[in-house]
Amino acid sequence: MKYAFAMRVIMGVVCLGIVTFSQSRAISQEPDGDVRQERRGDRERPRDDERARDLERERDEDARRRERAVREERMEREIARERREGDRPERGNLEQRRRHVAEAIEQLQAAGLHDLAAEVRDKAHDQLAPGRRDAPGVPPGPDPELREHVEHLTNSMREMQNVMREVFENLAKSERVAQATEEAHQGLRELTEQVEHRSGDLERGLDRALRDATEELGRRSEELERHVGSRFEELERQFGQHVEALERQTAERFEKLERYIREHQQERD
Repeated sequence: MKYAFAMRVIMGVVCLGIVTFSQSRAISQEPDGDVRQERRGDRERPRDDERARDLERERDEDARRRERAVREERMEREIARERREGDRPERGNLEQRRRHVAEAIEQLQAAGLHDLAAEVRDKAHDQLAPGRRDAPGVPPGPDPELREHVEHLTNSMREMQNVMREVFENLAKSERVAQATEEAHQGLRELTEQVEHRSGDLERGLDRALRDATEELGRRSEELERHVGSRFEELERQFGQHVEALERQTAERFEKLERYIREHQQERD
């Protein structure tokens, strides 16, 4: 009976460690209110899927916590009953003790303490082996080795709780750093998008300016070509007029010269 009571104490300590582990993990996974407020203030984007997943995780965690609380309450009632019945001269129940040991081992394995679970399994195998004084038909008595083992497990659970608390505090700090890093990356991505958008606007502006300059140059070239053509036609017309005037003057001078020659020959005759 005392061995069963000791095993129930072990199970109580294990369940308490598991509950503390779950609560610490739940607290570490929840972002600070200031961080959530800054995130909402920086970016107002829909996160329905993420919120739904968070709600689902919270519901699962609440269900697990309620289940652990019910299990812990039931275990406390059993421990209290064992305390009340601890002074009765009863014979040990081997199957019940084995069942208690199996439950304690399952709790340790669920908490990830596989080495400790193996140690408890070995101890239970030695204590509950046939022919021991805790076997059926032999009244249970004080066991210093078992008491020492329970104290060792209790101290180990306290140390594990302290280590887990420190680990999850560091994890919470790391998550805050990761959130700040993600926000910085998001800001960098937004800045990159803005730069790309501005670059696209600048490129489109340059293309439009180049196209306008090309069109303006084409218009100026056409106007210059028309002006040069008109001036060439005007010069050609003026040159033709000068040539005609020169031809008339030359013809008149030849006529005058012919008359002068004829008159001079007539005078000589």
